[in-house]
Amino acid sequence: MTSLEDMMRDRECAIASGTDVPSATTIGALGSVARRRRRTRSAIAAGAAVAAVGVIGGVGALALGARADAPAPAAPTSSASPSASAVPGPTASASPSAEPSADPDLPEAQIVPGYAPVPQLSAEAIPWGEVGPGWFVVALHDDVDQQTLFADQIDPWDPAVLPAYDGSLSLVSPDGDWYAARTLDELGSGLPLAWDGANLWTGTTVHPGSEHAFYDIDLVSVETGALAGSIDTVPWELAAPFAPGEALVYAWGGEGLANVVATAAPGGAGACSDLPRGFFAAGWEPRDMSFLYSRVDGGRIVCFAFADDSSRTRAWLVDVDDVARSELLAEFAHPATRYSFVGWIDDDTFFFARRPESGPGAEALFRYDLRDGSITEVDASIYADVHYRSTEGYFHRASQRHIVTSLVDGGWEVALYGLDGSPVATIEGVCPSDDRGLSSETRTSGDRLIVTCPTDGDVAMYDLGSGAAVGSWDVGTGRILQTFDHPDR
Repeated sequence: MTSLEDMMRDRECAIASGTDVPSATTIGALGSVARRRRRTRSAIAAGAAVAAVGVIGGVGALALGARADAPAPAAPTSSASPSASAVPGPTASASPSAEPSADPDLPEAQIVPGYAPVPQLSAEAIPWGEVGPGWFVVALHDDVDQQTLFADQIDPWDPAVLPAYDGSLSLVSPDGDWYAARTLDELGSGLPLAWDGANLWTGTTVHPGSEHAFYDIDLVSVETGALAGSIDTVPWELAAPFAPGEALVYAWGGEGLANVVATAAPGGAGACSDLPRGFFAAGWEPRDMSFLYSRVDGGRIVCFAFADDSSRTRAWLVDVDDVARSELLAEFAHPATRYSFVGWIDDDTFFFARRPESGPGAEALFRYDLRDGSITEVDASIYADVHYRSTEGYFHRASQRHIVTSLVDGGWEVALYGLDGSPVATIEGVCPSDDRGLSSETRTSGDRLIVTCPTDGDVAMYDLGSGAAVGSWDVGTGRILQTFDHPDR
């Protein structure tokens, strides 16, 4: 290994140990090839309280046992089984539609030059006061071969300034209304990376790394076009905004995964990498990491870190505003590589999983209650096949749905389950992968799910309450298609 590579790895090890490093969000699916119309079908399951069904099948009613996860003597004990009705799920939209609202004061939606070839309302018609969870940004722009960015570099490790991208941003409402929000030219140069509900995060400079790239990022208001802040040297792997100007990021740092908060505000914020013992996660987490964040008490996340004895794990409730106020929840009898956070249920409870020593998925699933420190084991069959790249799974608090997304041959499948594990719907669609193996991408916000297929140029929205289709649109191929969700707060 060269001294330069050693230097880069040392820098990334510093990231993993919790140094002051900010972040942003992952690039959506890149590349487009031959066009093929997507066929989508929804198979809506009966909403009865039946046994939980895994992605590939399998049956098992919720096992609301009293066994905790072999905690150390100081760890909390289990409690009585919770009631699934305590936190009701959402109801389906009365009549989801892809057509714009029939408001006589609004102009008719039409194709807008420079934007996705979908009938859209103008930017002046955007109801900014209503933009929130359930809304999405769809970015459509030309590609730039990043290899050519470094072609004239004397030193291949030198940073490269990203050019202006030719394209546009459309806002999509929960009802399926499209709005021509901004052209990328109006927002300045750079690669669209994320949307935090107010600002577009654009990568302006890329720094090569031995594990992944680092970006300098500008935050630009989509409503006004004004610069809202900048963040330098962001480790780029998995990231997602959770509030305007703030994002959680996971990035490989050479000694495990770094988990930090990227923020444009002075003073920064804390995350798992700021724990006294550091942080490690095996990484079945989905690409949209915002589900880790709870807005309560200024923001908090759950982290699994090695205990003093690295064969054991300490579970922490980390205070994002002040890591010094973080709370040690429990100590478990297996290494930190065996645990994954699954999702917040409400302000006081969350799901977490214990992974097998080898193989995908969860061998056990638990519900943790912060009010009394109790742990209750529940059925884990929903997450039996979760394995990061091919199958992702987590619990989505806003919709009260377990969401398991799988990439299958030539297509995708999203299985929705209620809080109690009962199947709600299975949604499927065709999406061929491109020559880099990239296929569909799924995003959730509020009570909406959106699936994009960049190789076919398809965008489809669904109601998370029922799995019913809200609308589907063909934006064409030959350009980069990205979708960003509004953070659930």
